[in-house]
Amino acid sequence: MKYEVIPTSYFLRRLKQLKERGVERGVDSLALGLQEGIFPGVIIKGTKGKVRKTRIEAAGQGKRGGFRVIYYLCIEENKEIYLIDVYGKNEKETITPAEI
Repeated sequence: MKYEVIPTSYFLRRLKQLKERGVERGVDSLALGLQEGIFPGVIIKGTKGKVRKTRIEAAGQGKRGGFRVIYYLCIEENKEIYLIDVYGKNEKETITPAEI
């Protein structure tokens, strides 16, 4: 089953800010998996299972240089997945439902 992956305007701004740090390859790989129905990461509590946080690697930086991506599954209604946020692992520890 194919899903449509839609980056939000906020996500695109954040991605542009992080571009030099090699995050794009990881985001592209994640998006391909999401399109195919592979939903990695942990469910963020308080979101009824629709928002997940997953880790992606930065090119050539290993685990310490990794990033987190927050995405919203809107798959029951219209088979869409929204990329909400991307940030360095060292920027934030966790994200709350209120921040989404």
